[in-house]
Amino acid sequence: MICIKNAWTKMLYFLLGVFIVILVLSLIDNAYAIPSEVKKILEGQMGKIFVSLPQDCDPDSVAKQKAIEEKSWRNCWANGYVRDGKCIMPPLHPTVSITFRDSKFLQYLANKGYVKVETLDVSNLYTTKTIYTFFYYTDKISPYASGAYKFGMKGGSPKLLCGERKLKSIDYSNKFNTEMYGMGRVVVWALTYSYQIEVVFPELELTNPGKIFKGKLQVLKDPRDGEWKIVESEKQDGGSREFTFK
Repeated sequence: MICIKNAWTKMLYFLLGVFIVILVLSLIDNAYAIPSEVKKILEGQMGKIFVSLPQDCDPDSVAKQKAIEEKSWRNCWANGYVRDGKCIMPPLHPTVSITFRDSKFLQYLANKGYVKVETLDVSNLYTTKTIYTFFYYTDKISPYASGAYKFGMKGGSPKLLCGERKLKSIDYSNKFNTEMYGMGRVVVWALTYSYQIEVVFPELELTNPGKIFKGKLQVLKDPRDGEWKIVESEKQDGGSREFTFK
């Protein structure tokens, strides 16, 4: 009977010891686990990759220009702008049409149906022959573009979504304390990570498909407000230069 009691006692002590070890390891692991706020900042560093597009024409302004062109002589006579048989109404083209630039990228988009190119002959408004070439972005590009007149952004800066960075792994992490001027002793997390780029716009492809990029991130916890803030951030990719036409 005594032997059985001793065996149970030993078993209880053993289980208690295992529990204590697991608890201690868990506390240590939690102390060095990357905080969720830091992971969120890292995810925010991935982000989308854009390339700037030429500004498209404002459809409303072009419509006004066309209306003036169609009624030019009536408007000219009514407003006294006829000189030597020529209509010399104040030129409106600086604000209503944009000269089409011979851009390979823009021409490529036009060939694929993402851009519509038109011409407008306003020669009868001026003393010299004048034909303007202008363009619009079509609805086909709308899932990937923003900032164009086509999408209601007056005077915006059009951008095309090329792709997105996707985090693959956190390769190294280190937590340490250091002195920061004006803050005193602060907690710092330093990370290195690997990521890839995924193509979003279907007419593009990566110059180096499958390439693994490296990045660094260092954040500190500001003791003045308790917020995690970026000290250093570095990504290896070249942004829109990582893409090429298919």
